[in-house]
Amino acid sequence: MASDLHTVIVTYLEQTHRACTFADILEHLQDTTRRSRGELMSRINLENDSRFIRISDQLWGLADWNHQLLHNDYRQGEERMLKNDVIAPLLQLMSETLSQIQNSEQDIPSQVISLFESEDIQGIQNLMEQKKQFAQFSADLREFLDKWMSA
Repeated sequence: MASDLHTVIVTYLEQTHRACTFADILEHLQDTTRRSRGELMSRINLENDSRFIRISDQLWGLADWNHQLLHNDYRQGEERMLKNDVIAPLLQLMSETLSQIQNSEQDIPSQVISLFESEDIQGIQNLMEQKKQFAQFSADLREFLDKWMSA
């Protein structure tokens, strides 16, 4: 029985032309055989079948594949994971920061009026310098976000 399941896995990997996680393999087997995940897990042992090779902790491929292709597939997966799990939340945080800076910029005119009424010229100068710094930083951050979000 395990041999038949392993043959289905070989066919699946050959059709996908890429290394797959054990979870992806199990999902495919569940869809194909209509068997439970527990039953499949108890019958599959890729470690003991020389047709399979473990590429990483989670990825499996076929032993007769070119190892360079497998390595490239693994690297691309890592890059996708990095982009989705690290870069995307970081870009979101930077976008939120940009919005906060832009909101702060919009508050400056009312602060200038308040300082003008209290005749605080030094405070107005400080606000104008802060506004200039906000504008430059906002432009740089917007350019950075546009570049990374389009990548």
